[in-house]
Amino acid sequence: MSGRYIELPHAEVTSVEDQFGTVRLRLGDLTLLKSEGIPGVNESTRWRNAATIEFEEAEVEGELPELPARIATGDITLNGMTYRDMIALPLDQTGYASIELKLETGRQLTITGNDHIRLTLDGPGKYLEHVVETLGK
Repeated sequence: MSGRYIELPHAEVTSVEDQFGTVRLRLGDLTLLKSEGIPGVNESTRWRNAATIEFEEAEVEGELPELPARIATGDITLNGMTYRDMIALPLDQTGYASIELKLETGRQLTITGNDHIRLTLDGPGKYLEHVVETLGK
């Protein structure tokens, strides 16, 4: 079993576009963990990349914060399951989805969608390091 996960903390929100109910969240300078097992449990490699998360039939809640801004912490909810500070890949599914990001500026960014969510990476990314540490050691 192989795993790929995006770490939300410290990633940069570079833009948010809302076009007729399709919201595109652009993330830059994010960390991607790749593992032949489970990242954080088995040995992994760390990569730098950028990505776009697209929500269909979606809306941005409240006023957009000033961008670009770094993420302090974040939750993504997919069909009732909430994941803290990470997004498992691949991400391409139908149903309810929301993302709540607390930014390092103290502002919050929340996007909710009721139809489809997909995440697209910008190519393979740039290799950073081999991670040997595992949880609990």
